Amino acid sequence: MDEEKKTMENQKNQVLSRLRNLRSRSSSSSSSSSAISTNIMPISNPGPSPPRKLSNSDRPSITLTEQQQETIRLPVKHCMLNAIELAWAGLKNYVRDKNVNFSFNDVRNLAYQWMTSLSATTAMGYINETRKIEHMFKKSDRFTEEIEDQLIDEDEDVDSMTEEMDD
Repeated sequence: MDEEKKTMENQKNQVLSRLRNLRSRSSSSSSSSSAISTNIMPISNPGPSPPRKLSNSDRPSITLTEQQQETIRLPVKHCMLNAIELAWAGLKNYVRDKNVNFSFNDVRNLAYQWMTSLSATTAMGYINETRKIEHMFKKSDRFTEEIEDQLIDEDEDVDSMTEEMDD
């Protein structure tokens, strides 16, 4: 127990020193923003540290489980391939349909209701839908690669016709 208090005190001091360093680095600090509160609540359970980013790609990363540290790479600007985006759309539709008072508290309560009532079956439905869309994209890519050689390049035909006319 005594060790926990020492570690919490050390963490508190580290945070305070970082805040002081940030304040001293800031050249334009006003009187209202320069005041730093020293009443920091002790961290009772700091929890696990966040997972490290495995690569420096431009794609967003989502960690599925802490035990596996499994990361999904999502294509940028392809919300159809992101199950979270589909779930987000479901949440927005639910709130839109049920919201009658247009108050922030109602929106928050409706969002909480939707999230707590979300079943594993519905969540798997979102994931399966993204897999179907991904399969459709892969199938269309394969088809495009197969017929790519057969496509006629009109510029080549025009160039060859121009050469024949010049001769």
